[in-house]
Amino acid sequence: MEEPAASVRKSEFQSPTYLRKHAPPEEDAEFTNRSKARFRRRLYDRWICKVAGHTYCFANADGVHVALTEDSVESWVSALV
Repeated sequence: MEEPAASVRKSEFQSPTYLRKHAPPEEDAEFTNRSKARFRRRLYDRWICKVAGHTYCFANADGVHVALTEDSVESWVSALV
């Protein structure tokens, strides 16, 4: 036998008023943009390349050397935020 209180609670959580009051806060666009700018600046500072013809490159100790394009940096920044 189902208790009436349980059914009342369930319908209360499904009501539009409850969902509106308890929805997660909207993402702060200014904070996101500032975070992206900070990450972008840090990536550019970290991956400056000294090879002729390259501006920014990813290089590791194993000798991997990959030129970074604007699109690849943007993808990297978006993944960080």
